Amino acid sequence: MDFALTADQQRARDAARGLAERALAPLAAELDRTDRYPAEIIGLLAGEGLLAPTAPRTEGGAELDAVGFALVVEELSRACASAGAIVRAHGALFVEPLLRFGAPALRGELLAEAAAGRALGAFAAFASGGAPDGLGAGGAPEVTATRSTDGGYRLDGIAHQVLLVPGASQAIVLAASGGDAGHTTALVVQEGPGVTVEPGATRLGMRAVPVGTLRFEGVAVPASRVLGEEGGGARVAAVARDLSRIGVAAQALGIARAACEEALAFAKAPLGGRVGAGTPAEHQGVQFLVADMTTEIDAARLLTLRAAALRDRGAPCAAEAAAAKLYAADMASRVAQRAMQILGAAGWTAGSGPDRHARDARITEIDEGTAEEQRRIVAGGML
Repeated sequence: MDFALTADQQRARDAARGLAERALAPLAAELDRTDRYPAEIIGLLAGEGLLAPTAPRTEGGAELDAVGFALVVEELSRACASAGAIVRAHGALFVEPLLRFGAPALRGELLAEAAAGRALGAFAAFASGGAPDGLGAGGAPEVTATRSTDGGYRLDGIAHQVLLVPGASQAIVLAASGGDAGHTTALVVQEGPGVTVEPGATRLGMRAVPVGTLRFEGVAVPASRVLGEEGGGARVAAVARDLSRIGVAAQALGIARAACEEALAFAKAPLGGRVGAGTPAEHQGVQFLVADMTTEIDAARLLTLRAAALRDRGAPCAAEAAAAKLYAADMASRVAQRAMQILGAAGWTAGSGPDRHARDARITEIDEGTAEEQRRIVAGGML
């Protein structure tokens, strides 16, 4: 297997790393402490073509494949997990469905706006009476789409736990359309008539990423804003969420790398800052922890890039994306805990790097479905 990156992938990774170290890392602790939405970094990401990495260059994106997308999200998450989450959610759950399923006129209207950050996008999915593949855990539908006389739809209902809300100006809503039609996907302007945006509670980690509620009351959606075919919403969701799970795995990689690097720096430094006092790295117990951390990070990266490479070849990758997300998220939490163990008392200080990494890692275990949901998808690909 050829592990070499293409020139485009290398450029995007290096651009993301440079921006992350220069502009994002200095903000990470403050954003975590204040729960503040990082409006200033949206323009920085857009300026590098990294806010919508898979969008065409002509529209302001970087025209990356899934491997390039994962590399960018990893580098951003290493410096600021919230920044990686914003790019992952906007890029995989809004830009990608728009690219794959949007009509030419709709793509022309929104892609450049999305790449520039003027139309940040959210995604809300609900299942009718269950959880079809690609939709994740569901239940009774909370958003319904009713056909209107002009050929469009009327949306009613409520969507909870929507990433990038408030903040996003557009939302892709997967609504139950009733009967055999299954699901239909509609693009909705959040500030439009009948749409109410409600901020949510602060999360444990990735605190700069807004998560809120959308309420729809008779929202008119013209037929031109329906993605894909009527009843084909599950397909739209599956395509988006495969890439999103690869993105969450990449987020976990970046978080784990940051935790590991902080632990390594501490382990190599003289104890108590005293020259000649020895270093934690001289102890075999610390060496074993470092060995386990680096091995697991490498293993997670291979799983993540395998899923991304399959997607880039046009091969099915749902099980592989779920496996990568499952392992990488769990790995990030383990690495963060080991980093705390190496740092000792310095690792348990509230607001410290290790503390933030541990909380951010925990979010990757929940975003895009729990470990149990990922196991269901992986098993479904095997049985």
